[in-house]
Amino acid sequence: MLFRKKAKNFEINMDMADNALQNILNSCKQSPNVIPLSQIVKRQQVSTRLYERLALIASVILLLTFLLPVYLIPLSKLTDGFFTPEPVKLTQHYQEGNTLTLKFSGDNILFKDAYMEIDGSEIYYPISFDKKGKTICFPYCEGKEVLFHIPVKNANEVQLLLTPVYE
Repeated sequence: MLFRKKAKNFEINMDMADNALQNILNSCKQSPNVIPLSQIVKRQQVSTRLYERLALIASVILLLTFLLPVYLIPLSKLTDGFFTPEPVKLTQHYQEGNTLTLKFSGDNILFKDAYMEIDGSEIYYPISFDKKGKTICFPYCEGKEVLFHIPVKNANEVQLLLTPVYE
């Protein structure tokens, strides 16, 4: 049909084929054919060529219909809304001895890059962290203002400020 390999064409004399058709129609007691066989063959060839061209045009249009949106709107923009990570939030915090434990919810937390800053000058890195449990343990500094920096991949870092309570 559309992209098939064409069969080998065999030639036949149109006059002989027309005479054979007329003899067959006479033997079956049918009325003789008034349209010459050569015209019938030409009509069929023109019809086939037109069909093949229309099928080719339709397949190109169909292909463009599916590919044009991908060309106009990149896939990264189509998938941005579907795969957004959960935002990072502090869910729990507690102190045990000299350790302050922070528990988070959310995705893409860079635990090894987290740090705490005391009074804007001293920097301490986590004592330990658990990626699976999403917890980070820092040394606890009583009576000092502490700023925690929790970096998040492909987003702004989360900053938490711990201020002492004076009585």
